[in-house]
Amino acid sequence: MFEREIEEEYLWPEGFLNLLQKASTLVPLPETKFEPPKLEEVCAKNLEGKKICGVDGSHAGKELSGFYFGIAAAMAYTSDWRVIRDEHPIFEGKVCRYSSVMGSTWLSLDETILVFKAARRAVEERGPDWVLIDGPLLIYPGLVYAEDEDGMDITEPSLFGRNYKRALAECVLEVLRFLFACRERNIPVVGVIKRVRSSLFDKERRRRDAALLNRYMRYAQMTEPRGPGRHPSLEEYEKVAKEEGLKPEVEWKDFFRVVYLKSSKVKPPFRLEVPFWVGPKEAASVVLAVSDPITGVPVHIQKVEGLIRMGQETLKSIYLRMLSQHPEGTDDLIPLHGEEFLGQRWESA
Repeated sequence: MFEREIEEEYLWPEGFLNLLQKASTLVPLPETKFEPPKLEEVCAKNLEGKKICGVDGSHAGKELSGFYFGIAAAMAYTSDWRVIRDEHPIFEGKVCRYSSVMGSTWLSLDETILVFKAARRAVEERGPDWVLIDGPLLIYPGLVYAEDEDGMDITEPSLFGRNYKRALAECVLEVLRFLFACRERNIPVVGVIKRVRSSLFDKERRRRDAALLNRYMRYAQMTEPRGPGRHPSLEEYEKVAKEEGLKPEVEWKDFFRVVYLKSSKVKPPFRLEVPFWVGPKEAASVVLAVSDPITGVPVHIQKVEGLIRMGQETLKSIYLRMLSQHPEGTDDLIPLHGEEFLGQRWESA
């Protein structure tokens, strides 16, 4: 991450040849027993006079000698559906330090917390007519499966002892607060998953839904609504809701519905997740109305992505500020593997 320049790629020629030979002998995947779902045509919804809120997050991190260092941020961008301008978007950010071998997973979890915190603030402060989350309403299974991760958040004294299990509970609670805030105000919300990894349609789980459905779906078509299946997040939502005294109007297995929408003329379909008070077809029509027909991405989410993208340079700037404020902690702040930084190699005093 902090190298002065990218090292040239090199692999032993015979090793490269070995890999080429292995690639040429891979057998095709067997045909999947797949019955194409019933498809519906979707018309773009008339959103005249409606306010749309797009929410997205971003993060970047780096392994250091003393801990995993990262930055996470989220933004909620609310505007009229035609004039895409928000002079004061809602921003949430955090500088993170984890004593953990799974720092990147933990950083993704904290980014998710910020996403739903920013979204809830937008619901409470801006009163949008629709909220579009870039990502799922059911947090990624990988974040749940890491629940037993052994580590500690060392960002600030008040968080000492915060382990991953506690952070996961905080994340789930933030999601629930957002959902209940939307339900209280009857605000429809849609989770827009662009990188689809789920396999609801392949019973043998060899192929992902995006590849299977892309063969059959045309632009402006959606699948029939269905449940999310056995999703690990549902158990976490139910457990935390019970602990916090939050009672949904329906069983958790019926809380969310899933549809796939082909909102791009060239890319595979996106997965949309909606709670029970939102009509799946209406949600699909809203996403279609505000999406670029080439990328398929809602324009409000595109706007947020352009304002919150963080990479090496941002991470390096935050790192330099942290280093200048804590010169006594130089040993902790040395990047692993002795990478060069600003043209100089790190040496421990």
